Amino acid sequence: MTFTMLSSQSVGVTVSASTLNAQLSNLSLSSSDSTVFTVAPDTSNPLGGILTGVAAGTATLSATATATIPNTAPSSLSGSVTIVLTGPPDALVFTFGTPTP
Repeated sequence: MTFTMLSSQSVGVTVSASTLNAQLSNLSLSSSDSTVFTVAPDTSNPLGGILTGVAAGTATLSATATATIPNTAPSSLSGSVTIVLTGPPDALVFTFGTPTP
């Protein structure tokens, strides 16, 4: 999976388990290249983070967490997604001629 955003954007991300009854804890998020984007914990969401674009490029967002499923031992889960940051959209440039009387 690839997610694309502008290098000037910030976006929230929430991690969940594909097993519906798994409870996640001890979430850790990381960026493979902090010159492309950084990731910080989302203080309002214990299973979330805030990605902030730094510069155009491609990096990987990785996550690890402890999954607890009833009647089983806790296990470690991990996953990753490729993040592609593009530069800001091209701006329109206007060139005006000399006014005529």
